[in-house]
Amino acid sequence: MKKIVALVLTVFLLMSLCSCGISSDTELKKQIEQLQQENEALRKQVEALSSGGTIGNNTDKEDTEKTENTVTPIALNSPFNVGEIMTITLFSSEWCEELLPSNTSGGYSYMKDVEGEKFFVVHGELKNLAGQTLDVKYAGEARIVVNGKYKLTATMELEENDGKSFYGNAKPLQTLPLVIYTSVSDELYETCKDIQLSMDLVNDEEKIGYFYDESYSHDSFQISFNK
Repeated sequence: MKKIVALVLTVFLLMSLCSCGISSDTELKKQIEQLQQENEALRKQVEALSSGGTIGNNTDKEDTEKTENTVTPIALNSPFNVGEIMTITLFSSEWCEELLPSNTSGGYSYMKDVEGEKFFVVHGELKNLAGQTLDVKYAGEARIVVNGKYKLTATMELEENDGKSFYGNAKPLQTLPLVIYTSVSDELYETCKDIQLSMDLVNDEEKIGYFYDESYSHDSFQISFNK
């Protein structure tokens, strides 16, 4: 095999010299150096093929394959930890026309009723274990599947400390009410039999100040509800 490569390179060199019209020693030296580099590359490729390898930009399978996260089942009223970043406890679920905060005395903000739709809401609480303020909207993503078929994204929000809005950010070691919600059509509500809620939550504290990306190291959780 090596003899064949050498012969091919020799022929290639002669053809290059004849066809390119080399006009100076400097240009000739450059051509020779280039051919020597190509010869070395071909030699390495031949050696790789002879040893059962492959030619190209090989990347270990472990580096290219996305690691599948283990999905942890969770239950109502059972706290679960996300790394050393947060502890979450889910308490209940409900259907409603509008989503109200826990404190409706005086002025407050809420999610208004949308005609032809209903809110599915999961209530809970989140304790921030991290060393910095946590905005749960950017710490993960949530989604629901209705009747094992219909997929919708869900929003995670914390109430503010006074319980009058859903714009809360948990300070270190602070616990705030958590809501996870989505809106569905009235028709889907009428036909709903069960709902599966899934959450991916970042477990790397260095990433909690960024918009969540599924490539970040995260933990996955899942819980089911019957209508």
